[in-house]
Amino acid sequence: MPHAQSNREIADTLLRLADLLEIRGEAVFKIAAYRRAAESIIAVAEPISAVHARGELEQVPGVGKAIAQKVADLLNTGTFKLLDEVQAEIPAGVAALLRVPEVGPKRARLLYEQLGIQSIEDLQSALDSGRLAATKGIGATGARRIAEGLSYLRPADNRLPLARAVPLAAALREQVRQLGATQVAIAGSVRRFADLVGDVNLVASFEDPETLLDAFCSLPSVASVESRDDGACRVLLHDDAPVTLVAGTQREFGSLLQYHTGSQQHNARLGAIARSRGIELTPQGFIDGNATHPCATEDDVYAYLGLQPVPPEMREDTGEIELAMAGKVPPPFPATYLRGDLHMHTTWSDGTRTVREMALAALERGYEYICISDHSQSLGVANGLSPERLLQQRQEIDAVNAELHPFRVLQGVELEVRGDGALDLPDQVLRSLDLVTASVHSGLRRGRESVTARALAALNHPLVDALAHPSGRLVGGRPGGDFDMDALYAAAAQSGTALEINGDLARLDLRDTHARAAVQAGSTLTIGSDAHSTEGLVNTAYGARLATRAWVQREHVLNTRPLDALLGALKRNQ
Repeated sequence: MPHAQSNREIADTLLRLADLLEIRGEAVFKIAAYRRAAESIIAVAEPISAVHARGELEQVPGVGKAIAQKVADLLNTGTFKLLDEVQAEIPAGVAALLRVPEVGPKRARLLYEQLGIQSIEDLQSALDSGRLAATKGIGATGARRIAEGLSYLRPADNRLPLARAVPLAAALREQVRQLGATQVAIAGSVRRFADLVGDVNLVASFEDPETLLDAFCSLPSVASVESRDDGACRVLLHDDAPVTLVAGTQREFGSLLQYHTGSQQHNARLGAIARSRGIELTPQGFIDGNATHPCATEDDVYAYLGLQPVPPEMREDTGEIELAMAGKVPPPFPATYLRGDLHMHTTWSDGTRTVREMALAALERGYEYICISDHSQSLGVANGLSPERLLQQRQEIDAVNAELHPFRVLQGVELEVRGDGALDLPDQVLRSLDLVTASVHSGLRRGRESVTARALAALNHPLVDALAHPSGRLVGGRPGGDFDMDALYAAAAQSGTALEINGDLARLDLRDTHARAAVQAGSTLTIGSDAHSTEGLVNTAYGARLATRAWVQREHVLNTRPLDALLGALKRNQ
């Protein structure tokens, strides 16, 4: 019998299968289904084996009947038929090659079939021996780029990326609420919306805090209790995710939440202000002489110090304390500011829903418009659209617009910027679209001058309206290209091309520091979901939180405007 597998191990197997299927050349929708199921399984707060034992695997989002059966087989036997079949064709280690910039699915297969490379170590050996440079289809230039890509691989970071931490924190918050907590809130770096987090932090109030902690430590999702002190405990879940719960009374809930949200630097500044007034800031409240003054709300904490409240996302000691002293803290950027979403994908490329399904889901979110931005033809792995297929797509969009008027579906494209800086579609095709978003997806390790020149070519083109996920980073994974970001901000401001805040938790690009600098340089922004399903439309809410973290205001973001004002602001219409 196989050993009991954790949620993380099950998810990793599904992700490895998806990578192998991609190398094999399987359909995009099938690959996406396994990745979506893996993400959902990671977010389940109890052992997936317990869900299986109750016969509820199909209730996990993204886990349909076929994948549920594979997960059941994995739990019962340690494998399943499709996994065995694919690994017999392509060894599991080949999937690791996809971590290397410049090694895509086709090249990974070539490396395996022609050179027998099955691991990062094999790849390095082939580089060192000169075998890569001598291989047809790679050559000296390809070998040099792969070598550069290997140099960018970083040691594993034990911190959790937000894509994993956010759904996990939400699930745990609900579990603590069901234990009877009077109030419960996500705290720590998840609440501040930092890219990577150490622990998932929760703060709760309960009539008897120690009783709540006892119940929390006994949850089925808890694998072990790492520490237990008065009013707090730290546990590890079955997927090794660390979680800290702090519990107190209702009257001190605001003090606890503020203190355990942090950041450490922000709290140190508040503590210094308190000490300058002869009082002390503690997790339970302010100590003034022999008296303790707990705060029931976070606003009370700031008011006690004579400060304007600071939104959690801004608490990084980057100037917000000074603004709070002057009563000039920028207001947060709520997702309700957004009138529409300008970046999403459908079944025309690598999305999983039709134009109509995406439009109906957007209507439910209260949007006035969306822009379908399926990939252009050069991104073959994503089933990119040719000019002919874009014409066919326009017919479907027109039909949806006739049905859903006055809601509007714009036709756009996520346009590839090729290696030489040329755009992937001719100008006459770009003129026929409502909005064009350019992207630099490939060759991100080709050096600052090269990647910057490609981005600038797109920014300066008169028919490009926005640049998507400008740095190309993946949170907790790929660092992104070495772009001269200052040059991008200046070009965007001068040309009128918007820079995107991509709200996909795997990207969050522009990052907060880049978005703030872009606005300061005079650039306009968009906030897009990059959704590949109706569920992915929630990503704009994450983009809005990143905008708050970057001090971005409503007037800085194009898609806070009504449709007519948005279209009038596009540089193609100037």
